[in-house]
This record gives sequence, structure tokens and C-alpha cells, in this order.
Amino acid sequence: MHDPLLGVLPARFDAFQWHYYAHDLPSGAVELARNDVCTQAFRLGESTWGVQFHPEVTLAQVESWMTEDEPIPDGLLEETRKRIGDWNELGKQLCGAFVEAAERVAAPA
Repeated sequence: MHDPLLGVLPARFDAFQWHYYAHDLPSGAVELARNDVCTQAFRLGESTWGVQFHPEVTLAQVESWMTEDEPIPDGLLEETRKRIGDWNELGKQLCGAFVEAAERVAAPA
């Protein structure tokens, strides 16, 4: 993929998703990632991105969500604890790519 943000991630990756809703692509947007449920990332133009999955999530956040949201699927906390490191690494890569893209857009011509 040639996208400056999502292009830094593998062609296929697992990401943390915590939502029960979906959305259509905005008019003119390009879908960059999806799962069986819905679009997970898109780009609109050359400097606008949206993600539905949670590249920013921490274990503490997930644990707090689990105390607020019912019912929680069996094994979700254990699975999250096993996989959070990989999810956080993807989030760091995505964040780094975002900073680089923002610096390019903000750089004087």
C-alpha cells in the first residue's frame, strides 16, 4: 500500500476493536483497512485520515472499559494481555508515520 500512514503497517494486521457500530466511507474517501464488520481506516484527500480500530489503546484503558461495559466475552482480558504489546507496536508505527506526514504538510513550500 502506498499510503503514507497505513503503508507502514503490514498488509494484514490484527488491531484492537471496541465498538458496536459502523460507518460508510465519506464521499471521496479511500478505504485503507477493513475487517468483516466494517471499514477500519480511510484517507480523505492527502492529509486527512480516520481509523475505527484503536491504535492508541493501553491495557489500563481496556481493563477500565471492561468494568463499564457488559457483557464481556469470555477470555477477552486474557487475550488482550497476550496481544497488547503487538497492538501497541502497531500504534507506535502508525503514530510515527502520522507525525512524519504532518511535518511534511506543515513544512514551508
